[in-house]
Amino acid sequence: MIRLVVGLGNPGARYSRNRHNVGFMVLDRLGYELSPGHGGRWAEVRFEGREVALLQPLTFMNRSGEALGSVMSALGLELDEVLVVHDELDLPFGSIKLKQGGGAAGHNGLGSIVDRCGGPGFARLRVGIGRPPAGSGSITDWVLGDFSESDGVRLADVLDDATHALRGVMADGVDVAMNRVNARTGRLKTDDPRSSSRLGPKDQEEHMTAAKKLAREYELVYILRPNLGPEEAKKVSDRIVEVLKARGAKLTHVDQWGKRKLAYPIDKHTRGAFVYLRIVGFSDVIAEVERNLRIFDSVIRYQTVRLEGLFDLDELEVDPAEIEFREIEGGEDEEEEPSFEERLGMRSREPGSGMPDEVLGDLAIDDDDALDDVEPEAEAEAEAEEPTDTGEEE
Repeated sequence: MIRLVVGLGNPGARYSRNRHNVGFMVLDRLGYELSPGHGGRWAEVRFEGREVALLQPLTFMNRSGEALGSVMSALGLELDEVLVVHDELDLPFGSIKLKQGGGAAGHNGLGSIVDRCGGPGFARLRVGIGRPPAGSGSITDWVLGDFSESDGVRLADVLDDATHALRGVMADGVDVAMNRVNARTGRLKTDDPRSSSRLGPKDQEEHMTAAKKLAREYELVYILRPNLGPEEAKKVSDRIVEVLKARGAKLTHVDQWGKRKLAYPIDKHTRGAFVYLRIVGFSDVIAEVERNLRIFDSVIRYQTVRLEGLFDLDELEVDPAEIEFREIEGGEDEEEEPSFEERLGMRSREPGSGMPDEVLGDLAIDDDDALDDVEPEAEAEAEAEEPTDTGEEE
C-alpha cells in the first residue's frame, strides 16, 4: 500500500508554472498544507481514509532522491510504499498513466531517486506534457518552459484527472487503479485542436478564447454524517451554491438519496446521508467546491467525476425544480433501500453519463449483510539550490 506520495519539481517562482513542475502542481491541487522539513515541503495527512505522507522535494530536480530518502528513513518506509508524480515527455498533454517500477527514461528526478533510494521499484503517476513540435527548440527548453496559454486553459482538468487517479490508488491500491486509469485515453492529445502543440501562433488566441467559453459537466456525490441535523446539512449545500454563483458555474440537478450503509466504515461511521449533484462549470470551480467540502467535519467523504461534452454556460438553461435541496429523508433502520441503478434511473449504464459503477460501488452498498464482519463496538461508536547542468532537467 502506498504510504508516501512525492510530487517532483524545482523550487522557486521562476519554475512554478514550468511543465517540469507538474508533480508539484498535482500535490498543490490536493489542497493540503505542507511544512518545511527533510529537504522539502511535506506533511502526514489523512487522504481517502488512509494515513499518507506528501512530499515536494526542494533540493532541485536532479537531487530529488535526497529529500525522499530522508522521509523514507524517518518513517521507516520501503520503496514499494512510494508513489512519485512526475512529468512525462512520452505521453501527450492531457494523458495520465500509472506505472509500477521502470527506468528513469532520461528524467533526472527519477534518476536521482533510483540512485539514492535503492532502485526503481516505486510506483509512478506519469502526467503527459508531450514533446516539443519539430524545430521549436530543445527538450530542456521545453520542460523548463511554462505551459502555453491555450494548454494552460485545460491544465486544471489535467490536474483534476491526476488527483482522481491518486484517490483511486489510495482507495484500491496501485494495481486496481492502474487498470482503471490506463484504460482511459488521454483527455487532450497532441492532435487535439485544443492543444497548442499543433497550433500556429495565429490560431492559438482563437482556440484559447473558444476553450474558455466552454465548460465541463461534473457529477459530485458527497456523504454527510448520518446523525446530522437539517440545519447543518443546509450549511453545506448553501456553501456549495455560494461557490458556484461566485464563480459563474451552474447547478443543474440535485438528488438526495437518503441514508445508506457504507461499503466500509469511514471514520467509524457505517452509514451516511448521500447527496448527488450535477454541475456545469470550469475545473477551478470544482476544485473550490472540493476545498470547501474538506472544511466541513460533517462531510465524511466526497467523489467527483468529470463527464464528456462541453457546454456554453451563457446558453445553458436550468429547471429550478431540478436544483432544489430538501431535507434528507431516511432513517437509520430501513430494511430495504433502492439500488444505485434505480436511484440513477439506469444512467450509470449509459456511456459518458452517470456516476460510473466502480465509483458508486466504492461509496456505498445495498446488501444489509455486507457489514456483518464489523465489530459491534464500531457500529455503536459510529452512531453515537538551482541546477547547474542544463541537460539534467530533460
